[in-house]
Amino acid sequence: MTVIQAAIRPSPLDDDAREGIRVMRHPIERPDGSALDLRAYLPACWGTARPALCRLAAGGAADDRLARRLAALLGCVVVSVDYARGPDGPLPQALDDCYAGLAWLHSQTALLKVDPHRVAVAAPAREGGLALALLRLARRRRVFPIVCALRIETLDDLQSL
Repeated sequence: MTVIQAAIRPSPLDDDAREGIRVMRHPIERPDGSALDLRAYLPACWGTARPALCRLAAGGAADDRLARRLAALLGCVVVSVDYARGPDGPLPQALDDCYAGLAWLHSQTALLKVDPHRVAVAAPAREGGLALALLRLARRRRVFPIVCALRIETLDDLQSL
């Protein structure tokens, strides 16, 4: 079983206190005045500089459960960016939202106790192009380093794992 499969397996540890995951919500204001929702999932043993995973989030309860399990299993800080999709925003807004989430993560490395040289970007398979565009944008702007990009396969039935 892969780490990702283990992360999305239903678990009796879905309770925050038992899983040891603390969730910080942080809205960022977009230029149009609407809010971009960021959630940081902090593992219980996050006392030292840890790696971080910036997730391009699908939203909803399944996404929240996956972020919690990834933080618990990998021992890293997970920041989920709930970016604009579909007809909600113009085409570059999704990329701008993801970049804003990544920039927030890098601006909060001291607070989140994250090693800025150990940050990865993860996205579901259907958002792979957006993740690669984010990596290229970050590389071109040379503001902060990114270690790698990960593709997380999405499954229709999370209960079957």
